[in-house]
Amino acid sequence: MVGTVEEIFRREAGCVLATLIRLLGDFDLAEEARQEAFTAAMEQWRTSDLPANPRAWLISAGRNKVTDRLRRDVVFRTKILDREFASAARALNLVDSLAARGEVSGYHLLHAARGHFLQRLGRDREALDAYHLALGFASLEPERRLLRARIASIEWLQAGT
Repeated sequence: MVGTVEEIFRREAGCVLATLIRLLGDFDLAEEARQEAFTAAMEQWRTSDLPANPRAWLISAGRNKVTDRLRRDVVFRTKILDREFASAARALNLVDSLAARGEVSGYHLLHAARGHFLQRLGRDREALDAYHLALGFASLEPERRLLRARIASIEWLQAGT
């Protein structure tokens, strides 16, 4: 069976790759898909008969492997982003509770931290206001420079949208 798969690989590898490139639109992704398809063929064809159309089987297997991997990546990234979002929201709530006490409301780092967490949550307009407030309280030039850079980056991003 290994010899048969090797023969099919020699005969079909180019066509399978070309079709996967056309379907997936990415050369590297298509190469990975082709490799995974041939690996699956080695495993599956060892225990069952060859399909009637090995090229079509390999293309479908490659496309399905990539689709599965992309879905897993999306789920994984979504879970990470959900955790990051929840973490930033908790941190913002903590900063806001400190600010509500009024004891440290004149401290520039409180407002800078609030701006940072607002920015992570995608609330750029509020983050910009928090950074401006922090800038008003900052007394050392390195701190002021950092805050001006944060403000400039948000303004630059807003200008591009």
